[in-house]
Amino acid sequence: AFLGQNIANTAPFVIALDGSHPCGSLISFQLNLTSDQGSGSFSFSLPTGVPGGPGPATRYVYAGAPVTLALNSSGPITVPLSITNATGTIADVDFSFDGTACNAADAATTNGVSQTWNDDMTYTLISPAGTRVTLIANRGGSGNHVCNAVFDDSASTSIASTGTNIVNLFSGSWRPETPLSALVGQPASGTWLLELRDRFASADAATVRAFSIYIRTLQPPVCTPPDPTCDSIDFNNNQVFPEDQDV
Repeated sequence: AFLGQNIANTAPFVIALDGSHPCGSLISFQLNLTSDQGSGSFSFSLPTGVPGGPGPATRYVYAGAPVTLALNSSGPITVPLSITNATGTIADVDFSFDGTACNAADAATTNGVSQTWNDDMTYTLISPAGTRVTLIANRGGSGNHVCNAVFDDSASTSIASTGTNIVNLFSGSWRPETPLSALVGQPASGTWLLELRDRFASADAATVRAFSIYIRTLQPPVCTPPDPTCDSIDFNNNQVFPEDQDV
C-alpha cells in the first residue's frame, strides 16, 4: 500500500476493530517491508483499551483456630489462608497481624501472635505462586508478641530499623524485611501461607491467632466504543457500511 512512498509516520495510524473483539485482548500484526536494501517480515502485537488501575483493597481474614509452633521446635510451620473469590492480578498487597486487645503480658492470648522472645522468630508470607516475602526476621530482642502490626511497602519505618532492640508488642505500621511488591502481577486467588520459624528451637512457643491480607487487584481494561459520527471506512473492501468505523 505504501510502495515507493517515504513514510515518516507524522500522523498516527488508526486501527478499526470489529465490536466483537474482546476489550484488552492483543491485536496481532505482520509488517512486510521491501526496500533497496532488502526485505523483511516483522510480527508484533498491540494491546487494546486503557489499562485498568488498582481497585479498592479487599481484606481477607484468617478465621481458623490458633496454630502453635511448639516448645523446643524450630519449625517451620505454615498457617493457610484460602482466597477463592479474588479476580484479576495483584496490584498491591498489605499484611497485618491483628489482635482483639494488645497486651504485653507473657500469658496474654488476645494478640495476633503470642511469643515471649520476639528475636527468635521469622515470619514469612508465601503467595499461591510460591513467592516468599519476609515480614519480620529476628527482631525485637526479648520483647513479647505481635499485635495490630501492619506491613506496607509505603510505611515510613522499616522493621529492620529496630535492629536488636527490645520491642514489646510489635504494633503500628512497618515496611517488611523484603518488599511486598514482589507479589505484584501474580494471581490473587489460591492458598496463601504464613510461615513461622524459630531459629533456636527454644522454650518459647509461638501461637498465631489473627492476621489479615489486604489485596488490590488490577481492574479490567477500559475500551471506548466507536464514535458513530465518524466517517465510515470500508477496511475489508466488502462495500458494507457502516460495518467498519474509525476508532
